[in-house]
Amino acid sequence: MTDYWTSDGQGVSFGDLPKLDRDTQLDVMETWFRELYEDPAERTPYESREGGYIWIWGGPYEAVEVLGHEFGGTVEQDIIDSLVGKLDSECATWAPTDRPGDYDHEFVADIAGITDYHATFNDALADVRILAEGPVEDDAAACLFRLLYVNVVTALETYLSDAFTNSVIGDRVLLRRFIEITPDFKKRKLPLSDLFIEFDGIDKTAEEFLRELVWHNLARVKPMYRDVLNVNFPDCTPVFRAIKIRHDLVHRNGKTKDGDRIPIDKGHVLALVRQVEQFVQEIDVALSLLEPSE
Repeated sequence: MTDYWTSDGQGVSFGDLPKLDRDTQLDVMETWFRELYEDPAERTPYESREGGYIWIWGGPYEAVEVLGHEFGGTVEQDIIDSLVGKLDSECATWAPTDRPGDYDHEFVADIAGITDYHATFNDALADVRILAEGPVEDDAAACLFRLLYVNVVTALETYLSDAFTNSVIGDRVLLRRFIEITPDFKKRKLPLSDLFIEFDGIDKTAEEFLRELVWHNLARVKPMYRDVLNVNFPDCTPVFRAIKIRHDLVHRNGKTKDGDRIPIDKGHVLALVRQVEQFVQEIDVALSLLEPSE
């Protein structure tokens, strides 16, 4: 069975990989990596105003993580590290290569018109990455990583709030749909004499409601995006799990309700950053393709 290939087209099975010489292992790993990942400059949209790539096909990926995940425990670590050094000298972060199902290229220019709230989200996660990768004393590391983990969820909340509010407020069709489907508004009693006063202030009423909403409550936010904006959330399972962990970090100082300490390290923080980035990216692409209401 062929699991990998050398650069000259020779097939290699997973079981045979540890038996190969160092140079062949390096060749196999590099061939595998370059088949799946590329420099983002190749085709990933770049927002010059914000000074960063828009990772519409996933990413950014780091060579040390993807090679470690694929070959760790099979190939000696020093051999993996050697290839990581070579790849890092070319590019610090990588994007996926072209694959079936990627968005058509004619959409890229539209998607590249990144919204302010998405730019704010990207900036927040960039700061988290910088802090997570920076030097920190061992006795302060656990506290720092807990704070950063919580901050990633906060960045997600802010994006979901700003994206929804900016889409709905000022769009009469979406605003009406939002008012009509929201259970809280259905319960309100309104004297007929106040009808026009309420109507004139409907934008402010909606804004105040959205400002008070708990945006990390995805069980509530998800149907709002679906029913008002016709935007379906991607798989929420990792994000739901992170929000539950965030609750314990904030309200129990990093312990479960049973008193067990929740271990959060740099790897947990960076993994959550990638998951939340992908989650938001898919939502933002769907929002960018919405047609303005008449």
